[in-house]
Amino acid sequence: MNCVCRQFGFLVDSIKTVVTDGIPSKYFYLTYLEFKTRKELWIEGIGSTLGILNGGSFNHCLTGGEEVLLCYYEAGIKKYQSPLVSNYCFLNPDIIDGISPEKTISEFKVYPNPVSGKLFVQFPAITAENYTLELYSVKGELVKTECVEAYTKLCQIDVSSLRNGTYILRVILDSGKYAEEAIVIKQ
Repeated sequence: MNCVCRQFGFLVDSIKTVVTDGIPSKYFYLTYLEFKTRKELWIEGIGSTLGILNGGSFNHCLTGGEEVLLCYYEAGIKKYQSPLVSNYCFLNPDIIDGISPEKTISEFKVYPNPVSGKLFVQFPAITAENYTLELYSVKGELVKTECVEAYTKLCQIDVSSLRNGTYILRVILDSGKYAEEAIVIKQ
């Protein structure tokens, strides 16, 4: 099954169900069609290694569009059907509403990921505005908050006291504009 975004897309390698804190989630292991060596993981209801998924769609195409995993077949048997649609597997990415580019700030790096002690967040561009780092559990509970002053390029969050599992890191500008989100795995 291909998930297409203009000339870019994914091949679904496999799907597993993983239970974290008693909540089962489907993990979609993907390979970029254009760059066979690039891999990605989508976690149903949470996000991907490149950002939050909202109802199965997210915005990270190099050409600026959306990808939506609508269905997945294995050996001719449908293993997954998105709740967005009920009877087809392909959708025109131009008709899906996504996150507008003006809502985001520069990309940031999160490392190491998976993490066991201190998580570092590095921004390639300096932001002239204070921002907040929020870490959420898969249940949507806010588990950690760090306030970061303007012009900070590298900050750290101590996650050693958190339980092992999947978390969502959200960066929010003080102006209230949505900035970026990333998936963090605590081991």
